[in-house]
Amino acid sequence: MPADFATHFPGTTEYVTLIRDPVARTVSEYHYLRQHQSNPAFLAVSRLSLLDFVAADYAFSRNCYARWLSNAAFGKAFPTEEGMLNAAMDNLRQFSFIGITERFEIAIRRLCEKYDLATHAGSEQNRNRSTPLGIRVSMEERSFIQQQNSLDMIIYEHCIQRLRSL
Repeated sequence: MPADFATHFPGTTEYVTLIRDPVARTVSEYHYLRQHQSNPAFLAVSRLSLLDFVAADYAFSRNCYARWLSNAAFGKAFPTEEGMLNAAMDNLRQFSFIGITERFEIAIRRLCEKYDLATHAGSEQNRNRSTPLGIRVSMEERSFIQQQNSLDMIIYEHCIQRLRSL
């Protein structure tokens, strides 16, 4: 959803999100798109290597968090990537809760505590089963994905630091 979505509704609102390691998120998206023939990107992505997928910027393989959090994904234009990152970081500061997917159980527990909800065990229901278990990303692939997601790496590190400060 656009970062300013709640401005269209009366009353107070709070934003919450979970952020995933940009490399893991990109690899997961790549495998997901390659396994779902109903997806419009299936034919193109099924012919691409992981590196070619990222280089071609299919789906949101590059800086998706910066795009979503800044509203660039919803049509807002920025003259520079720095401007997009700054807008994303400004919007992120307005979130009342940010969790880290790699620390999902902790994130869910803290979210439930914050909103006085009953905690329960996590679920595997929405896990992307398209990504092969035990998949290894080469150092070359990891480095390239990190480079192409440099803004998301900054956002992810910021979120980890924010979580540590709680």
